[in-house]
Parts: sequence; C-alpha cells; structure tokens
Amino acid sequence: VCVAAARPAPDGGVEVAGWVRDAPLAADRLVHVRGIGAAKILSVEILNASTDAAPVSTVAGTCDEPLKSAAIPDATMGEQTWPLEDEEEARAPRRDALTSDYQAAWEISDDDDDENAAPAAAGLDDVLNAAPSAADVDAPDAAPAPTVEDRFDEECDFPDEVEVPAGVAARTRFARYRALRHFQQTPWDVHESLPRSYGFVHELARRDAERRKALDDAAAPGAAPVGAYVRLRLETTASSAAIAAACQTLATAPGAGVAQSLRHENRLTVLHFLVKRASLGGGDGESPPLPSKEEVEVSCGHRRWRARPVYSAHAPRGARAKYERFLRAGGHVVCSVLGPLTFAPAPVALTRPATGEVVATGSLLDCDPTRMVLKRAVLTGLPLRTHKRKAVVHRMFENPEDVQYFKPAQLQTKEGLTCHITEPLGTHGNFKLALSRPMKQSDTILLQLFKRVYPKFAGDDDEDVATY
Repeated sequence: VCVAAARPAPDGGVEVAGWVRDAPLAADRLVHVRGIGAAKILSVEILNASTDAAPVSTVAGTCDEPLKSAAIPDATMGEQTWPLEDEEEARAPRRDALTSDYQAAWEISDDDDDENAAPAAAGLDDVLNAAPSAADVDAPDAAPAPTVEDRFDEECDFPDEVEVPAGVAARTRFARYRALRHFQQTPWDVHESLPRSYGFVHELARRDAERRKALDDAAAPGAAPVGAYVRLRLETTASSAAIAAACQTLATAPGAGVAQSLRHENRLTVLHFLVKRASLGGGDGESPPLPSKEEVEVSCGHRRWRARPVYSAHAPRGARAKYERFLRAGGHVVCSVLGPLTFAPAPVALTRPATGEVVATGSLLDCDPTRMVLKRAVLTGLPLRTHKRKAVVHRMFENPEDVQYFKPAQLQTKEGLTCHITEPLGTHGNFKLALSRPMKQSDTILLQLFKRVYPKFAGDDDEDVATY
C-alpha cells in the first residue's frame, strides 16, 4: 500500500490510508508497517477516491496469525530425569570402617571434575575475548588485547589455529569440541544441545510446500484490487511512542509504507543469505574487518532488523558448513541470522549500525534452523624425533592427562599424513605417534576439533526480533 495518510487510532492501533499497488490486498494475512513492524488488519474500507468520506464497501479482517514472531518454547524438551534421593544415597561413596577421618578428607571422588564445569561451559570465543583482570592490567609486562585487525591478520596467516594458554588444561578449554573422522559423514544429531534461543525458533516441516502454498494464496483475489484507495485499521503490539513516530515518518515520507506479508512470514526462524563483501575501502582508507557475531543491520525485502550473524562456507543443501571467523573479500559466503521467516527470492543488504556502511549484499538462500555450522579449532604440535612410521611430538599439550583425553582422536599433518596417539611420554605433554607413512622432520601435526555455532540476537536476552 502506497501510504497517503497515517495516524494513531483511539484504541491503540494505527489507521492508514493509501492506494493498493503491485498485488491485491488480502484481509486474512498480516501486513508490515514501516517503523512499527507486523500488524493485523481489523478492517479494510474501499473508497472510490481519496476525497470521499463514505466507503463503498467494508471488509473485516480474518487473519488468525499471532503478532508475536517468537515461538513458545516447550520446557519439557530439554528435561532431564534427576535421580531420586534413594538413588543418590546408593551412589554416594561409602567410607571403609578402617579409614580415618584424615584419610577421608583426602579421598578423591568423581564429583571433583565438576569444578571445571564453569570454564568448560564457556565457548572458545568467550575465553579469548574475556576482559583482562585487574591483576593483568596492573602488571607491567601485560600484553595489550589484540585488535580486530590483529586477529584478522593472524587468521589469514594461520587459519583456525589456536593455542592452549599456559596453566589451562586443553581438555577443559575444548570440552565442548569434538573430533570428527569425516567432516560430513560422522554422525551428529542436528537437535543435540541446542541453545536456549532456539526454543523460540519456528521450523517448517515442509518448507518448499509451504512456500508454494503461500505464493498461490498471494496470487488469489484479495479484499481490495490493485489501484483501489483503501483505509486500513490495524492492530499492533508497538508502543504509543513508536506508533506516533512511525505515523510522522509515513506522513513526511510517503511511499510504500505498508507491505503485505505471506503466510508464516512473521515467524522467527534462522535465515541463510548468500552474500559477498561489498565495500572494503572508503574515503578515509580501508574498511575494518567484519568478524562473525558482530552486530549488523539486516535489510531483507521490505523489513529491517539488527542481528549478530555467523558466516560460513557455501555448502550444498543439507550438508555441514565450515564456520568463517571473518567476512572476507572475494567469494560468496553464507550469512546465518535470526529473523522473521522470508520466502525466496528476496534481496539482502548488511550495514554497520554505527556508520551506515554497506558491508555485504546478496540474496536470500533458505530458511533452515537445522543447517549445521561447525567451528574448527586446530591444535598444532612439532615432531621432536622421528623414526620410520613413529614420532615423538611436543608443544601440543602440557600434561599427560590431556594426551589421554584426546587419544581416541585422529590426527593429521600438513603434508597429508594420518596418525594416532599411542601413549603419553613424560610429564610435560609429549606423546608418541603412529603414522601412516614416514614423515619429514619439518612437518607439523594437527589436531582438528569442531564445535557447532549459532547466530545470536542483537540483544543479550531478547526473545523476539524487532523489525521496522
């Protein structure tokens, strides 16, 4: 609808008048109002001309879709069966009668591993990007925190390679990671250990069929034909201040301020865009790198919202994709965001909220919450000694416990060899290695670990996406 006039309604809604353009207006679907978001049609009054006061006909709205885009999470989906008190008492360690109180105080139980639960729950990015403590700031030899440009340069030189900080066990830092023998074929349940934000996400069981049905419904005759002058009474969940500001904007900048949405297009889901870095230079020099999970403003079709996307390599439908830490120049990448469901085709643009710089452009690829984006962390080690198909590796771990923890994982080298850990050697994290064929002394051993990553809301605790 090309808006000619807009004002707040006495009942808290919005009254909009204008001409129907492009396609007939249906009264059984939601509309998107620029500056407000989703709105439900309460009534449609059709007039012969914009100067008429009495409508020719009035059609009541019959939309049954909710205005809130987020789904209601099922609290029982993540439910766990907790042991009963009798089971807890049966599992409790029993002290032998000959054991003294002093010996019992030093007795090691299985619960001691829970002390590492807090650091293990934090992701790798949270640990690397954590703010320095006061002791680190006051220390004279404390190294400054790396900038985005430094991290980008390091990622270009050493892709996905990470280091285990001194004093931190690798099994604790990478507790949420797993080693995959085959990136695509190794089993991994797509609904395993989903974050809390995915409880508010909708997933269409038959996306292609729902898209065809929505497009067929849009092609059907609506309540108002193209070219008719209509007066709409809309219901919205926006505040009175937002409604007043939007009405003022629509009055001063008339145009296509109200757009009809297809069925299901107000549902919160995970969208995937095929984008390409648009601008890398400006008047003051090169544009700074754009890391994943940095807040951007997404413009998809007639809607705009803010999100924190993750970037990944372009993979076939249903295949796993490798996570990209930065949006690089050159080829196309897939940008995954949380936002309102949109059926393809639709143009997409990503901008920086602070400067308004367009950083990427592209088109909508798909809406699929089950698409897996795997983040890779590579631990490196150097051969200390090599003999035929055996080697001793150092500088990967710091203690033999980490060697035993990662012993089942398969390792590779930069020359393409496959190898396995046979046993730890000493107390400083060295270990023996069995190789598929003799290796060079200049080769490097790689341990590849993977973790699934997810896009985030623009805010910390948001449960819905504010589109405008």
